[in-house]
Amino acid sequence: MIYDYDLVVIGASPAGMLAARLASQWRSRVALVTQNTTPCLFMDGLGLCNSSTHPLPHIPNNSRSFGDQVQWISIVSDHFHQKDHPDGLLHLGVDVIHGSGGFQPESPLKFTVTGRTLCSRRYLLAIRSEPTPLSISGLKDCPYFTPQQLCHLPPQQLNELGSIIMVGNGPMAVVLAQVWRRGGCQVILVPQCSSIIPTMDEQVVSILHAQLEADGIEILSDLRIETLESRGREIIMHLHDAPSIQANALVVVPPMQPVVEPLNLSSVGVKLNSKGCIQVNHRFQTSHPQIYACGNPIDGQVWDYMACHEATIAVRNALFGTRQQVDYGKIPKVVWTDPPLVTVGLTPKEAKKYWYYGQSLHILVLPYDQLVTAHFTDQTTGLCQMVVRDQILVGCQMIGAAAVEFSGAIALAIQHRLTLPQFIQLALVSPTYGEILHQTAMQWYDIQASHPRHQRWLETFFNWRRTGYW
Repeated sequence: MIYDYDLVVIGASPAGMLAARLASQWRSRVALVTQNTTPCLFMDGLGLCNSSTHPLPHIPNNSRSFGDQVQWISIVSDHFHQKDHPDGLLHLGVDVIHGSGGFQPESPLKFTVTGRTLCSRRYLLAIRSEPTPLSISGLKDCPYFTPQQLCHLPPQQLNELGSIIMVGNGPMAVVLAQVWRRGGCQVILVPQCSSIIPTMDEQVVSILHAQLEADGIEILSDLRIETLESRGREIIMHLHDAPSIQANALVVVPPMQPVVEPLNLSSVGVKLNSKGCIQVNHRFQTSHPQIYACGNPIDGQVWDYMACHEATIAVRNALFGTRQQVDYGKIPKVVWTDPPLVTVGLTPKEAKKYWYYGQSLHILVLPYDQLVTAHFTDQTTGLCQMVVRDQILVGCQMIGAAAVEFSGAIALAIQHRLTLPQFIQLALVSPTYGEILHQTAMQWYDIQASHPRHQRWLETFFNWRRTGYW
């Protein structure tokens, strides 16, 4: 059987475009089916609207309204969207096909789009996700915004929003709540569980929770929504065992689910999990041996940088039959709040679950107010928390100014299993925020030095040295 392509990438997401670019550079014959997917940088850059360490430079201070800031982020995103348009891959030899299609249950496996039938050795799914509706009484009868709709309102309408009820939890809900609060809106955040970000370490999330409340955001955790109703321009939310709340607008941040229906996956034997996402093995191969998937199709909603990392592994496995896999414990996870929150590797709770009594496990914590740079810049909110096992750094959680800038260095240290003595030998410029990594690691020396056995050994050693025999 002669195939038309070595790889057909389905979905013009950032991960899909990267996969097509890599495959073409490896001299394979590649087609990219856009599947009505377009890359979006807007949500990634929105957190800069409330950043105190990276203010937007191209907006005059005397006219820096909230609507202007959001519009500037939109302009930059549109510029890079045009720069990274799928048609830009044409000069690399990628066959770009605009449209949406699905698989055909034939042998050999084929994909039909806009009247064309594509036959390839391998297929890689990198499609988009869409919000799934929440089961809240009265939601269908109330006007509400999704995050994408809210962010693309005209600047004047953004400036006129007086109050917002935001339903949802997770990074996107938290970032949107802080951005709109600092933009001048009264924001009430209603998480769907006890934590605003349930997947991250409780200690750093508690600091972020306190910062949001200090910004003026009202957070109503662990409250069940009974019903919603609309009265004129007001949205009223009735809560169980709590007073009703009202606002000018309602924003719903629902869970995301990949758009798989048009692909006709069931007819070719591709299995989905209980969340509607595509099941893959550690090599990103689906239940059909010719079809691979990465990014949103396998997890609903992931960070673009993580999806791109998955794409680099998946495309190599698809083309060359390798068995590479992703170690998610060594990839930074970021929440673009102010201050930003970063986590890499294991949290203390996870570390205690994996390793048992008798092994050396230390949790080192240093608040930001111990840094002279933090006082110079008035950015004293935050902390650095290191998880250390047998001198080896296995996890780190940070919240504070410039925390995102350290995420790459921390991930590299965890990936190469650097010990704390090696970490401490790193010479850092002072005064900088980077000193917090060195100072936190130095606490390990304090723990070792305070051990009675170590104290006795040092005392004996120097007593002997003073005798003059050595």
